[in-house]
Amino acid sequence: MIKTLRLVFYVLLIGLAVGCTSISEVNNQSLVLNLTVCEDARPQMCTREYKPVCGVLKDGGLKTGLNGCSSCSNLDVVGYTMGAC
Repeated sequence: MIKTLRLVFYVLLIGLAVGCTSISEVNNQSLVLNLTVCEDARPQMCTREYKPVCGVLKDGGLKTGLNGCSSCSNLDVVGYTMGAC
C-alpha cells in the first residue's frame, strides 16, 4: 500500500515537473506506465552490465544509467524505464 502511494506521489511529481506540452505529456505518460520502481533496500553492489535505463529522479528530472541496479543505487532515483533517456 505504501509503495503504491509513493508511486502515485512520484507520478504526480513528474507530471508537475514536465509542463503542459502535448508531446511531453505523451512521452511522460509512456515513461510512467513502464516505470520500474526502486525498492526501499537500495543495492550495495551491481554488475557493470551495459543495459541502459532512463532513471526518474525525485525532482522529476531524467538521468541515463548503466543498468537498473546502478540507477536504483542512487538515492535520488525513484524508478527507471528500459533504454537511455
